[in-house]
Amino acid sequence: MKGVKQQWSLSEIRQLQKLIKQQSHNKCIDWTIVTKCMKTRTQSQCKSYYQNVLKPTLNMSIRKNHMWTKIELFSLWTYAVNFNSDFSFIKTLTNMFDQFTPKQLYSQWNQLVIKQKYIHEKCEQIMNDNKNITEINDKDLKTIQFLLKCANKRWKLIRQKFFEHSSEELDENGHTVDITEIKAIEVFFCNVDIKLLLEVFTKEINNRELQQTMW
Repeated sequence: MKGVKQQWSLSEIRQLQKLIKQQSHNKCIDWTIVTKCMKTRTQSQCKSYYQNVLKPTLNMSIRKNHMWTKIELFSLWTYAVNFNSDFSFIKTLTNMFDQFTPKQLYSQWNQLVIKQKYIHEKCEQIMNDNKNITEINDKDLKTIQFLLKCANKRWKLIRQKFFEHSSEELDENGHTVDITEIKAIEVFFCNVDIKLLLEVFTKEINNRELQQTMW
């Protein structure tokens, strides 16, 4: 009987797997269609069984070895900086990161939240310690260089494209920088003072490097 919690039969499991496979070309599963075809199960039952029973066993070896791409990281990063520690929100977006196990998603989420918090706090600390931004000590310069590398190895390229609004910027491998990355940078450095500070530090670093080459 539909709506009543009872053990899934083998025929129901096979039917659910078949319906999900039919939607493999879609970005996310349309549970309304699945439920209509199942008939014996509600939408929440179908989704719950897939998420908690079928999904963890589907291509587990592939999912365990899947490496985060830049776009995936920046997509998750965008949500992380907006919702901070509210991981319950990310749980509603599991279909977007279907290639990862819940444990992988949770681990990466924590790393991004911690990184985002640390960089913002450190930048604010440096800014407060240097009221006169024209006089920056070498220790702070090294710190900000480290933070920029931690934020993203392709920071300079992405920063350039974001501020210049270039549509054909390429990375070191000749790949176009995705608009998702640009949006994530915009959200991540939403604090105007911090963004200004980073620009000043970048100029200061470049000037010092130029002076070193001249000597």
